[in-house]
Amino acid sequence: MRRLAPLAYLALVLAILVVGDRAGGFVLGQLVDRSQFRFSRIYRGGIDADILAIGDSRAVHSVYAPAIGQDTCMSVFNAAFNGMSTEIAAALVEDYLARNAPPKAVLIEVSDVGDAPDLLSEMRLYARSGSATRALIARLDPRQLFWSAVSHLYQFNNEMTLRALYYELHPDQDWVLDATADPTAIAHADWHSYAEWRPLPANVAALKGLIADLKARGIAPILFIAPYHPMHEKKVPGFAARVAELEHELGPENKVLDLSTRLSGDRYFADVLHLNIRGALAVAPILSDRVLTTEGVSPAKACVPAAPAQRSAVAD
Repeated sequence: MRRLAPLAYLALVLAILVVGDRAGGFVLGQLVDRSQFRFSRIYRGGIDADILAIGDSRAVHSVYAPAIGQDTCMSVFNAAFNGMSTEIAAALVEDYLARNAPPKAVLIEVSDVGDAPDLLSEMRLYARSGSATRALIARLDPRQLFWSAVSHLYQFNNEMTLRALYYELHPDQDWVLDATADPTAIAHADWHSYAEWRPLPANVAALKGLIADLKARGIAPILFIAPYHPMHEKKVPGFAARVAELEHELGPENKVLDLSTRLSGDRYFADVLHLNIRGALAVAPILSDRVLTTEGVSPAKACVPAAPAQRSAVAD
């Protein structure tokens, strides 16, 4: 019996760990599922937005849903997230359409064609059975699914879980940076990393597939590039040529609204890549105009969109 005691003790410890892991995973899963965080809402279902926005962090901070919704008399849902590549965005839109009412248009910030799919390691939090996101993880990073099966708590070991818990009681659709670019930091930025931006073939293929799927469903894809800090144009002179190459690849029927050089001045930016709240409000009327002039996209409610001069704007 004494020889069996250590083994029995070890078995008891393992049983406690497994039970604790499953119990902890269940509790955290319940909290994540009921959160007001954008991905939790997508996979919970029930969103009935007229306009969906997708992309990486540049879309997070350039599509200010409250202002565009007010300008267009249409509801807006921003599903963009930091580091989201086009492959992930396309999978997320597929999952959105499987669980929520189809929007009239999808705003796609296309600079995410240069992003690697690193966000997949966090998207395991929403790798629901049968979802396009889970299929993408299984193809590109299957270890995430393996370890999530071994330990249910493993899937919650990421920054996205903290986001979901932070937005447990309030929505995140007004999430936008509220900082002003530091000229010194801009001047000393690592411009070499920005200069290396170029569309990745897998992302371009995913974007073309997403556009075709949306059109087949009667949903208008609206492609745009959010503004960069003015220094970006000086330090990355090849950017315009790469955008032109992307447009050529997408075809003349898929025009890209290039706002990359639309705004000047530190006051509109939080850093080189991202708008702040002033910049987001300055861009809102431009995106609203593009939405309202897109064929087949119009307010369904008894509401008259604001005149151009009355739309969201930021005072200088």
